Amino acid sequence: MKRLLTGLANLILLSVTALAGDVKVFPGKDIDIRTYETYEWTPVRILTKQGVLENDQVVAPVIVKAINRELQKKGYREVSSGGQLLVRVMGMNQASNQVEGFLVGWGVAPSWGWAPTTMVLVNRVNHEGTLVFGLIEPKSNKPAWAGYAGSALHMDSIDKTVDKAAAKLFKKLPARK
Repeated sequence: MKRLLTGLANLILLSVTALAGDVKVFPGKDIDIRTYETYEWTPVRILTKQGVLENDQVVAPVIVKAINRELQKKGYREVSSGGQLLVRVMGMNQASNQVEGFLVGWGVAPSWGWAPTTMVLVNRVNHEGTLVFGLIEPKSNKPAWAGYAGSALHMDSIDKTVDKAAAKLFKKLPARK
């Protein structure tokens, strides 16, 4: 029971999402991002009431402009294809609930043998305005640098909020060697 509760607590902590104004970055493990020179964009995805939109004509150009500016300040160069890093961005234009199930226990189940015996459901809220990004190393498909910013996508002042979020997100990104 103690292991079950510990596992549940860890899952809840892992599922915390960006709250208003939060900015978190996650450098990739065992990847020196300063050794990369070029990057290319993948489609910017925005979660809306209608579903996920790729390269939205209003929001995507603002995000691309802000992130390009910050990456270029650090010495990285955009290319149309063959980039050493892939830029992946997802924005939440509206809040949404998300329920996830996790199998946390193993034991003997009748007619199955060893099988998952305990499932935990975790509810989380993807907060409106959250911007999530990753610089992905394409060969290994591992993140070289990732992060999220809360309150980044407010349609009434999107240029200002995305610029501010991008500046905070890339503040700790090391400059290229």
